[in-house]
Amino acid sequence: MANDHVSLIQAVVDAVNTKKATTGLRVISLASDGESRRGKALARLTFVALLAPTSLIYEHLVHLHLLDLFIGADDIIADKDYKHVFKRLRNTLLQEKGCVVLGVKLTHGLIRRHLQDCGLCGEHITRTLDPTDKQDIDLAYKLLKDL
Repeated sequence: MANDHVSLIQAVVDAVNTKKATTGLRVISLASDGESRRGKALARLTFVALLAPTSLIYEHLVHLHLLDLFIGADDIIADKDYKHVFKRLRNTLLQEKGCVVLGVKLTHGLIRRHLQDCGLCGEHITRTLDPTDKQDIDLAYKLLKDL
């Protein structure tokens, strides 16, 4: 099924790019809504090679340290729906083993203590840090806002 998505997406990109001379436009980024088959297709089309220093966009992107510099044909880059990125970040922060951010190990307990120290109520903290609800974008926003 992912191959079908790759073929369909590539056909759309090719169709747009065949009109470059007329429109002055080309596809520079492909985005996914997070659905796994489309995400796999996106990866197959955009995680092909590292952006070359000779690319026209290299100097604009090389200093963005958190940006993945893998690209596809014609320097096309991938983009994930930010809501899914936020949910994934929240879920990573709530893992039992914790995660390391800038050399600091963040655990569920440490985050809870910091939120309490900031004066947030226990009910809010418990709901925001509930690891069983991995898909709630509102909880992801709340946790990131609280942090």
